[in-house]
Amino acid sequence: EKAQFPGGDEAFTKFVAKNIRIPYAAQKAGVSGVAYVRFIVDTEGNISNIEVVKSLGYGTDEEIIRVVKKSPKW
Repeated sequence: EKAQFPGGDEAFTKFVAKNIRIPYAAQKAGVSGVAYVRFIVDTEGNISNIEVVKSLGYGTDEEIIRVVKKSPKW
């Protein structure tokens, strides 16, 4: 069975939007776009092995990882 964020994909998007803080360097550089992240959800709903697979740079990778780590159990 596929893991799902509580409330589904739309709820996950809202969670990320609410918690993300764009790093100053990225703001200053005018960075925009889509970053891709992959991670593992175990049978207990815990997230591990977080990896940014498409980066935007300027400190965004660290911020993306921080937010995903903050995610509630799936």
